[in-house]
Amino acid sequence: MLTADETLAMLEACPAGVLVLSPEGRIRWLNQSLADFLGEAPDALIGKSDEDLTAPHLSAMLGLPELLFIPSGGAAERYLSCRALQLGTARVGFFIDVSAEHILSEENATLAKQVREQVPRDALTGLLNSRGLFQDLERHLARSRRYDNPLAVLLLRPGGFAALEPTGASSDAVMRGIAHMLRDQLRWADSVGRLEDTAEFMLVLPETDEPAAQRLAQKLRQRLRNLTLPEGGTLAMDVAMGLSQWQRGDDAGLLVRRAREQLEAAPPG
Repeated sequence: MLTADETLAMLEACPAGVLVLSPEGRIRWLNQSLADFLGEAPDALIGKSDEDLTAPHLSAMLGLPELLFIPSGGAAERYLSCRALQLGTARVGFFIDVSAEHILSEENATLAKQVREQVPRDALTGLLNSRGLFQDLERHLARSRRYDNPLAVLLLRPGGFAALEPTGASSDAVMRGIAHMLRDQLRWADSVGRLEDTAEFMLVLPETDEPAAQRLAQKLRQRLRNLTLPEGGTLAMDVAMGLSQWQRGDDAGLLVRRAREQLEAAPPG
């Protein structure tokens, strides 16, 4: 069995940082590895409490957080992962330097976001995403301004998802079914997409005046009342709709805003 001196020597030589706190929250002991992570001398910290520590990261350390950020103080920034244990009356924290892993994770998240922003497709439905939709809308708006061509925007918000459980259908399957139906009903020149992780769809309808857009809206409403699901079977979905017709002077934001105002005011049916 190890003696107290042998145990202390092992903790001192441990490459992981070790911090021992008293029941009152004062630093009773820390090893050299943790002192090196912090850029502080052990003797300068032993006996200190939260009230004695002015540096935010040192004060945060006493809470033994799962992830401790140590700002640059002439050296590189560090991220320490902490595992906290209660040993008798003392609280003990074991700190491991995970800076490289954390920075890599943040870089991967940033890259993934950039990729999503560059790809104009919604991952679930395969339709255009918001970015792709507004790119197409701007293109069609430019033609309408130049040639005075009609242009309509139709927003759809299907409802009835609460009734899915008895059918065994998933909301994702329903969204894919709606996307497939919309693609089948639209012309090659039309654009259709899903608005950013919502249950809302937007249709951009060039060369379409308001009566023609209203006829399409009614046709889509009927299709949603007998929606075919990708895995088979059908489902009756209600839907709220909002329609906006391009007027000279409209930009994309104003055109979509009018459609949304109508959508919010429209009861599903």
